[in-house]
Amino acid sequence: MKRFIVLLSLLLTFSASTSFASGMIVNGESVDYASDMARIIAYISKPNEDGMSLTCTGTFISNEFILTAAHCISADKDIMSASFRRSNFSETQEVNSINIIGTYRVPISSIAGKSLDLGLIHFQGGLPEGARIASLPQPGQIRSQIYDFTAIGYGATTSLESQELSNNGIGVLRYKKMTSNWVDILANHFTVDQNKNDGGVCFGDSGGPALITDPDTQQPMILGVASQVMNTRLFDNKPAADICKNESKYVSVYFALPYLKFLMERIKKSAQ
Repeated sequence: MKRFIVLLSLLLTFSASTSFASGMIVNGESVDYASDMARIIAYISKPNEDGMSLTCTGTFISNEFILTAAHCISADKDIMSASFRRSNFSETQEVNSINIIGTYRVPISSIAGKSLDLGLIHFQGGLPEGARIASLPQPGQIRSQIYDFTAIGYGATTSLESQELSNNGIGVLRYKKMTSNWVDILANHFTVDQNKNDGGVCFGDSGGPALITDPDTQQPMILGVASQVMNTRLFDNKPAADICKNESKYVSVYFALPYLKFLMERIKKSAQ
């Protein structure tokens, strides 16, 4: 049980001594930073209990909100940082810092009574130059089915080996085309068999989006938010040597939409 809990939390991972080697989001591809999908992505960092920096990924969903995983945010906004990167940081060392004015957990409870792993970062000053907003799925746009989507994030290119955390590649934006397991519009999450997909999200990709195309605008739309990597696969219950080639879990943004909209409106009213 202890090992399982650790694996769930490690999708948000260490970046204090990161190697920015060229590589890919576990068998993915390097992102063109000028692309539509790269322009909606934010880099998020917060310290752990030992003061080391932990990396996460987020998505701009308005000119004042970033959507990410709840475990990627801190109640104390002053110990966090968020930025927009228009180029590979390992090459340019350039970032556009984002002024965080509040962090929030989306108040949703599952049938089991546990909050979903979904969080908001409220920021000030408008979208950074070059950034764009991703679409949220609207009623009727998502059906219960298997989806082809794009995973994107700042996470590692390899996972755990001999129980040690490998952070190779963290901090360089990468993407991978993926196929989900069955997505149920009434469920609060969906899963992805990363063994069948030969890779996918890994440590540091927490909070990153599963992107599909908005059928109305043809722009990137968020189907889900990366939440966990798990130590077994759903169908055969067998662990793999590479944890990030087992199974991943995404929070369903379509399921969370009413709660998410309510929270954003409440935050904006309280800020007036």
